[in-house]
Amino acid sequence: MSKSGFNIKGIDALQKAITEAYSGTKARKIQKEAVNAGADLVVDRLKENFEGFKLTGYSQEEIMHSDARITGDTVQAKIGWNGSHERWRLVHLSEFGYTKAGKQYTPRGFGIIVKTVDVTKEDYLQEVEGRLRELL
Repeated sequence: MSKSGFNIKGIDALQKAITEAYSGTKARKIQKEAVNAGADLVVDRLKENFEGFKLTGYSQEEIMHSDARITGDTVQAKIGWNGSHERWRLVHLSEFGYTKAGKQYTPRGFGIIVKTVDVTKEDYLQEVEGRLRELL
């Protein structure tokens, strides 16, 4: 399983055990459930980190993840912003900064998404592995 810099190694044996123990459909369901649990963890951490610089809180409220999907041999869940306030339009400005009239601006939330993903990698991997072991 790999996506967005997360490459889970050593879980191949777990995946093989799941596939051998359960039918293809059941094995895929278990893998999706484990990735969804990991995505929940990352979303929660993002919401915590957005707390420090929120104004209205809409960016924080609209953080969500899609249900895990399997494409080929990859299980992935996408994390993003979705809601009526369309904060996805502004989040990239906070993440990467912006230039206006020749001046570079770096808002308070500059780089918070990348920092959160970097800090949360190990916890994500442990959550996915723990959930896979629990579901066996």
